[in-house]
Amino acid sequence: MLYNQPLDQASNPNAPYVNGNPSSGIQGSIIPAAAVEYPQRELIALIQAAGFTPSNTDLAQVAKAIQSGLLNFAVAGGTAGALTASITPAPTALFAGLSVVIKTTLAASGATTLNLNSLGNKPVVWGDQTIPVANDWGAGSLLELRFDGASFQIQGISPSSIQTGRWNTATAGGTANALTATLTPAPAAVVVGFALDILISTTNTGAATLNLNGLGAKPIVTANGNVLSAGDLSAGRMVTLVYDGANFQMTSPPSAMGYTNLVTLSTSGTFTVPLGVSLIRVWLIGAGGGGGSSNTNDPAAGGAGAPCGMRTIRVTPGQAFPCVFGSGGNGGSSQGQGATGGTTTGFGMTITGSTGGFGAATSVTTRSGGAPGSVTGADITFPGQPGGLITGQTATSSGGVGGRAGGPYGGQAGIGGASTGGIPAAGNFGGGGGGAGPVIAVGGTASSGAVYIEY
Repeated sequence: MLYNQPLDQASNPNAPYVNGNPSSGIQGSIIPAAAVEYPQRELIALIQAAGFTPSNTDLAQVAKAIQSGLLNFAVAGGTAGALTASITPAPTALFAGLSVVIKTTLAASGATTLNLNSLGNKPVVWGDQTIPVANDWGAGSLLELRFDGASFQIQGISPSSIQTGRWNTATAGGTANALTATLTPAPAAVVVGFALDILISTTNTGAATLNLNGLGAKPIVTANGNVLSAGDLSAGRMVTLVYDGANFQMTSPPSAMGYTNLVTLSTSGTFTVPLGVSLIRVWLIGAGGGGGSSNTNDPAAGGAGAPCGMRTIRVTPGQAFPCVFGSGGNGGSSQGQGATGGTTTGFGMTITGSTGGFGAATSVTTRSGGAPGSVTGADITFPGQPGGLITGQTATSSGGVGGRAGGPYGGQAGIGGASTGGIPAAGNFGGGGGGAGPVIAVGGTASSGAVYIEY
């Protein structure tokens, strides 16, 4: 509708209307018919488009028509993925900010377009630009849409986006102990109570931090506030972290991170993955070294404890893992060095046997304890302890203690035999090194390899 100026102001399309004043000789504006008719017709069209019948007894019909929302409402036609709709009066073009509410007749089937008043198919997306998926809305749903210049945005958040938890879920980057993660949309700050789920990519080897969206590295601690130990964040695990104002706290202790069963094997054979298991954590322990043998004057040194290798492995039920456990090194005899333990293999790891402690035949003042073996193929290696050395020995000295095996399941060392006549102890189950003999004694035998499987 145009502005219709007074008839006596034909040369000025924006001329104002003025009142006449006969006493001052001022002529009032001459009102054209269009100035009266067109506004009435515009208002009547608005009232009728909203479904009302114009009436002189109700002077609030224009307000009610706007209030009804019917001018921008339509029932959708077309198909589930290609909606059509028409509103009255029909827009001549789509413009940014145009709003429309449509009532669906079919449930969402996935990616969707809307052709409004035959002005062309435009994508329908959620407010976060997420493409709809099946059943994001059902038949009979009301979708409030606003055109952004390219797409019709649904004014709200998709149920599927909420269900996926993707806004607070990330995969860890960075390094094993200096994790990074990025959330989308990016948080402006990390505040007390902020929670996220993070998929661990690399098993940690000690204290760890998390830098979320570049907001600064914060320590990751256990549920009781302790600094993390090696293996607390296992590769392939989902960990929930909550910020307490200073640290990211794990919501459950590492021991409760989904591993509720423990299988121990000490005899070479095969481990078969049980039904329902998709992830295992393996602690493979090698064989310890035997204790050295003494003579009448000189005690000997202890054998080394075995190292431990830890791996987290994604598995399928029925998958078989063969294991071979090396024998613990025998104790030395006739003043000789203790024997080296055998090689242990399994779960993609190989652990060489630890060496035995030196015997009394070694013509040195200090007799070295055995050295731990090596580990290949592990996510994390926990070294065994070297065997106890002997220095400044006398005829009444005790033998050197064996080394403890590495890792949380590693066996304790065998103690050295006491002074003359004492019997050295064997290494304890799980790769403990053998204790050395005191004067006139053979060394203690080390423990064989073993494996502990958590799932």
